[in-house]
Amino acid sequence: MHLALEERPPLQCGVWQRCPLEVAKWLPLVLAVSWVFGPALRIETQLWWQYPDQAHCMFVPTFAIILAWLRRGMIAGEDAPGSRWGLVLLVLAAALQWAAASFALFYLHCLSLVPCLAGLVLFLGGWRALRWIGPSIGFLVFMFHVPGPIVTLLSYPLQRLAAVLSTFVLQLFGIAAFSQGAVIVLHDSKVGVAEACSGIRILFTCFALCLAVGLLSERRFWQRLVIVVSALPIAIIVNASRITATAIFHVTVRRDLADGILHDMAGWCMPLLAVAMVYLELALLSWLTARPVAHDENRT
Repeated sequence: MHLALEERPPLQCGVWQRCPLEVAKWLPLVLAVSWVFGPALRIETQLWWQYPDQAHCMFVPTFAIILAWLRRGMIAGEDAPGSRWGLVLLVLAAALQWAAASFALFYLHCLSLVPCLAGLVLFLGGWRALRWIGPSIGFLVFMFHVPGPIVTLLSYPLQRLAAVLSTFVLQLFGIAAFSQGAVIVLHDSKVGVAEACSGIRILFTCFALCLAVGLLSERRFWQRLVIVVSALPIAIIVNASRITATAIFHVTVRRDLADGILHDMAGWCMPLLAVAMVYLELALLSWLTARPVAHDENRT
């Protein structure tokens, strides 16, 4: 007796759903990228703990993974062929590595991770794979510290602006104060707005936060744009709040406490204040764009 066996179509699945043997082909690439960028990433993780207002960096990789998972439907179906254009991005990553080594620019060494990952994805997975995971790869820019040239360019203007705003708030509270450049002069002490307190790091934190909210939000494009653009005023307000609190501590408590533990605690509270302000902004946008409820005048 011959048994007729039912013929089944071959299983169609994406590269991320293949058997472990197929996925293992990516292991050498993962090890190579880890070997090249591992030392730089270890230094970056040390900087995350050194600067409290840059603590958001430790959450950037987690958010990138979550964003890629939420967009996984974009790669459903059969695998797309890779593109040789990925080699262009890999060459760009190599050029950034060369520039970082030649001119001692550590930030470029870290930044080259972004085109390197994008080039690998494009070369192996094609344009559809890059459209899927591209936003997650681009978001990794916020994982790195602020480059020195940007700090040098923006430090003093932000220091001066923070001093002026803080002085204005102190005067509203009835505290005698005036600003001299980046220094707030109180009754019997001075509060200097140092370069570390200029607000550059919290500015990058706010941009990362607002961009993350914009990517995850299902609002209209103009509302997302408003959220991202609001990162600048939110960062300025948050930084001025920290400096104002430090000046108030100078007046109400001992100076060593104001410049020590209380100043550091205010730095840890800055990201929390930024999150609260973004939440209030979302609530305000929802209230402004809410449609009025039509009341039935004939209802009894």
